[in-house]
Amino acid sequence: MAKLEYKADVALLVATAPFTRDALLVSARHEVTAIHRGLLEAWNNGAKLRVLE
Repeated sequence: MAKLEYKADVALLVATAPFTRDALLVSARHEVTAIHRGLLEAWNNGAKLRVLE
């Protein structure tokens, strides 16, 4: 909805728990980047997220 309703360039789904396989498939189908806790921590510590480049 972020892309459709708000014309967002990137849609993110952030969670503190791992995503199920089905959740990752749905997010990929709708072009939503799923960011789990480990990736969020890496991003917070300076790692670049390729989707945002």
